Amino acid sequence: MELDEFLHCYRSGQRNFRAKNLRHLQLKDHQLAEIDLRYADLRGANLQGADLTGAVLTGAILSEANLAGANLTRAIVNQAKLIRANLSHAYLKCTSFEYANLIMANLNHAKCHQVNFREANLTRADFCGANNLIEATFTGAIFSFTTLPDGTLQNYLIYAEKSDLGLTCKL
Repeated sequence: MELDEFLHCYRSGQRNFRAKNLRHLQLKDHQLAEIDLRYADLRGANLQGADLTGAVLTGAILSEANLAGANLTRAIVNQAKLIRANLSHAYLKCTSFEYANLIMANLNHAKCHQVNFREANLTRADFCGANNLIEATFTGAIFSFTTLPDGTLQNYLIYAEKSDLGLTCKL
């Protein structure tokens, strides 16, 4: 789907863009609250600064997407692929990433508040400078070579058992 067609549909009140091919769309700073992007292909899309409040992104492909500074408050991003996605400085309040693949994702300085990373793959993800992760849920999440908020590297595979970064781990 081309950008003009997408924006026309959205501005006309359409919110269902399930399974649409939206690769490389330039949606920087757009207001996309309550949009349904389940299983949409958003590889390489630019969503920097976009308002995705309440968006449903279950199963979406967001690999190499730019979500820097995006507002994902109450967004459902379960089972999504966010490989090498840029979520730096993103607002992640009550956002759910259950079973999401965040391998090599950039979460530098992300503003996290009650985020759900349950069963997420956080291999090589970078949380340097991210805040409020103490309130996040990491039950069953995979940490391998993951950079923690203080800049330390979690350099072995662990599975989180608790909801905070004072992790009780299974090696």
